[in-house]
Amino acid sequence: MKKVVVLSAVAAAVMMAGAANAAEIYNKDGNKLDLYGKVDGLHYFSSNHSTDGDQSYIRMGY
Repeated sequence: MKKVVVLSAVAAAVMMAGAANAAEIYNKDGNKLDLYGKVDGLHYFSSNHSTDGDQSYIRMGY
């Protein structure tokens, strides 16, 4: 049972890791507005409490 949970978490992390998207919202006469973002799902398994845990992050910008 424990292996299934770990495998599910790893599979979800692999699918999410490094996902980046961008969309052009406005482009007229050389003026352009883009919306972009990146999601990184990271979880470290360690016996050291300072490096163990969730270190996921999201970056968004325009």
